[in-house]
Amino acid sequence: MREKIKILFFTPYAGRTGSEMVLMNFIKHLDKEKFDVRLFAMQNGELLPELQTTIKTYYDDSNDNLQKRILNKIKTKFGFRSRLEKRVLSIHKKFQPDVWYLNTIALNSVLNIALKHKIKFAVHFHELLSQYAILSSGDLNNFVSKSEFTVGCSETVCENLRVLGAKNIFKQYECIDTSVIDEQLKNTPSYKNKLPLKNEETIIVAMSGQRIERKGFDIFVKTAQLLKNENIHFLWLGATKHSGYEFFVEQYVKINQLNNVSVLYPRKEEYYHYLNVIDIFFLSSTEDPFPLVMLEAAYLNKFIVSFNSGGVSEFLQKEKGVIIENIGAEQASRTIKEVISKKNFALSPRTNEFEFSAKKQAVKMESILKNQFKL
Repeated sequence: MREKIKILFFTPYAGRTGSEMVLMNFIKHLDKEKFDVRLFAMQNGELLPELQTTIKTYYDDSNDNLQKRILNKIKTKFGFRSRLEKRVLSIHKKFQPDVWYLNTIALNSVLNIALKHKIKFAVHFHELLSQYAILSSGDLNNFVSKSEFTVGCSETVCENLRVLGAKNIFKQYECIDTSVIDEQLKNTPSYKNKLPLKNEETIIVAMSGQRIERKGFDIFVKTAQLLKNENIHFLWLGATKHSGYEFFVEQYVKINQLNNVSVLYPRKEEYYHYLNVIDIFFLSSTEDPFPLVMLEAAYLNKFIVSFNSGGVSEFLQKEKGVIIENIGAEQASRTIKEVISKKNFALSPRTNEFEFSAKKQAVKMESILKNQFKL
């Protein structure tokens, strides 16, 4: 029997995207007596310092600036080993991992290195159909057909993997580190007074995520417009992308004088304070595999209104929220108004341990890996 399973994880940004937060949670909670893991990131992201006390980390320093990226592309095009390829192969030779674990499909450069050198790899899919567009058909096929195994973050994702022809599929739900939430919310006054509410009775409806079309930023705003005359305030929490789409939606808010809309990007140490004061979480995404924001809202015991956009249908219990079958602002506004009128959004306190905590889900992840490597 082997001593430890050795895994070299790969991630694109080492930033606070959902898939990368999940990977960080798993790495932190994996049993280090049974797993020897390291992480290679394509950028020197903000999560790396948080992991350096736990595991050895690396990042692609050939990706630091535009000049280096252009040089890498030229080398790759003419058949030379790029700096990335040399670095990764050097780490592989010294570490001798059992498998490369590619966390998301946004790693086609790593995929091609693995294929070129016949290195075993696995792929964790956190994506649904619209995100496949970032890949060529050949790369998507190779992610599925050439991997040792694939992991889907929800049954919805796993069903797509079956359509794509994957054979060795495991389902591993996303998770959140509930201890971080608990720690942040210790002995802190309510953040409600930081919002421009009409009065103390104003209902707060919130969404959290990047201000992009897939997250339904425009639908969220149009829903707020339809409920402008109600005592409801709409709060969006999430990073800016500085895109034309985002600029248009922000102009739409201004021109239509939607004073019932606040768009914020709070500091990470303030984020859960804002999320904790809301009454209803409106998951406005048009497509979302198994969003962490849904788990965060559920852990904070918030009523969830969501479109049927992916993994939410596997997660949301009837008494904890409502799923809207047809995507659109009119349907959302009617549902939110109905929920508020029935006053059924105040949930009873949770009595059991949260199923989607990092601690609990890491045990299931360990089981998948042990099964694959016969530990």
